[in-house]
Amino acid sequence: MDIRKAHTSEHIFMRALTSINSSVRVRKVEHGDLVNEIFVEAMDLSWDEVVDAARIANMVILDDRPIRIEVFDSVGEAVRRYPDLRAYEERIEPPVRVVIVEGFDYAACRMPHLSRTGDAYMFLPVSLNKAKRGRYIIRYLVGFAALDYALQVSRLADEVSNRLSCNIDDVLRAIDNLVDRNVDANRRLRKITKRIFNSSPEYSFHGYRVKYIEAPGMDMDEVGRLADEWIREYFGIILAVSDVGDGYRFLLACNERLNLDMRTVARGLFNKLGGRGGGRANWVMGKLDSIESIQSILYDLLSSIDRG
Repeated sequence: MDIRKAHTSEHIFMRALTSINSSVRVRKVEHGDLVNEIFVEAMDLSWDEVVDAARIANMVILDDRPIRIEVFDSVGEAVRRYPDLRAYEERIEPPVRVVIVEGFDYAACRMPHLSRTGDAYMFLPVSLNKAKRGRYIIRYLVGFAALDYALQVSRLADEVSNRLSCNIDDVLRAIDNLVDRNVDANRRLRKITKRIFNSSPEYSFHGYRVKYIEAPGMDMDEVGRLADEWIREYFGIILAVSDVGDGYRFLLACNERLNLDMRTVARGLFNKLGGRGGGRANWVMGKLDSIESIQSILYDLLSSIDRG
């Protein structure tokens, strides 16, 4: 990447951004092989402000304005010539090199720059991330890389809008609607899972209290939460299985004080039914290929451990 394009574009963009948000101050600029980063401080900074500044920057780039260099003996002399000079005085030593974008920006800088703004071709911010203590990182692309990325995003935006069956302007609203529906569906699934869990039968076996839960499509995270509460309260063993289409997710757990190794029981289930999984001594999760006669197999395995 031509660092002159990246740095000249950054000058133009930062002049535009500071004109929109006067609290913004550049702390550092890093240029990568493709993506560049501007580290700034600000009281607050929004993506809308970054986009508005990028729009102004690209208008200046398209104007193809000349860029020239002037050298001064001191910052004070440069400021007298250009009162709105952008200069971070703690970093500058004489002679002071001022980069001038005609009619737009005046900044003290020692980095190489283009001779005309049009040679930068295009400036495109790609992300804004907030760091600690009022610091932000703006990542951007320039030149053909910016154009190529913009075309990729345009294609992606069109594909997303087609999949959501809406206009591009309504994509966020459609996504918000899907998120709300997903949250509601998950809430209802947790509620159904809890009802299934609580209504599932319990057995007494070799002095153990055993609970078996089986249902398709259960929220296994909710099953895990409920199982943890149950084994603590009832000093028991739980086996929960749920059909997920290409197998059965399962949870096998017991109270730690029972001193039973559920990993040994799980290996026995895998040998009989196929599957895989792992965990700790009292808590194993994974997937089974079949659940045929699983309760009988479980009791046989528990009997074997109990006899041992």
